[in-house]
Amino acid sequence: MSQAIEYKPPVIPKLVESLTHTGFDGEGNEVTITTRGNEVEVNVAKKNAESWLAQDKKALAIIVEAVPGPKLYVVEDCKSAHEAWEALKETYEPTNALMAITLKSQITSFMCGANPVAWRVEIMEKYQRLRRADAGMLPDHEFAKCLITNMSPSDKWQYCRDILLEEMAKSEQGGEPLKSAFVLARLQREEFSKGLFTAATSSSSSSSKARAHNDDGDAVASASFVQPGTPGGRKMERTHQRNDRRAGPYDHRSSASSNNRDNRDNRDNRDNRDNRPQRERIICTMISA
Repeated sequence: MSQAIEYKPPVIPKLVESLTHTGFDGEGNEVTITTRGNEVEVNVAKKNAESWLAQDKKALAIIVEAVPGPKLYVVEDCKSAHEAWEALKETYEPTNALMAITLKSQITSFMCGANPVAWRVEIMEKYQRLRRADAGMLPDHEFAKCLITNMSPSDKWQYCRDILLEEMAKSEQGGEPLKSAFVLARLQREEFSKGLFTAATSSSSSSSKARAHNDDGDAVASASFVQPGTPGGRKMERTHQRNDRRAGPYDHRSSASSNNRDNRDNRDNRDNRDNRPQRERIICTMISA
């Protein structure tokens, strides 16, 4: 993970003007006293900061140019690129952060009930959503432990649970984290051996897998599992082969998705045109500042 760059703007001291005071001493003589200001220091600091300030104005203009029209109010009064960045960060970041915290809490407290297959599919979907919101909130090895801790407490799953606990202990002793892919695959094999796996589960789980997005490369196992060589496995393989060969002259979902993207792009372009005067006014104000 990249480290945050420390923000060190040039320091320009506050201007203190030189003042001249005129009065009279005890003998009635006029006396003039001058209090020296810091005009020289301020001018030198401004001269040294000219290059930095010019780059900052350029960066601020780029940020303002990239902000969607309806959100221009967020950066309208910002005086520096850093201030604009922080304002945008404060506006957009809390949603994902709050969502990630909520999802992590849901995952760690989500105990398996009467349907182990449905539990596995749902907890994996929650984890995939958490990864998209904040990849570092719940590392893969912690999710693996969570799966073992929250799996079915039924006596029928005791053997599987003991195996996974043993594997977790070995991984901790060896210094290599236990991966969630291993735990999920072991749970899937146990489901298959108990006859809990169904075609409906496979279809639902495959959709879940398609939505998965793993940022750090740890493979989250598919929620579906078909034993190779079984009648169900051969049937699904033949089905996939037929689907691969079948021509699709019209893909309505793809067309609808494309239309939606075009509509969004048109709206964004229209918003940018409508807010162009406001955007130019903000940039001109920054340049003249």
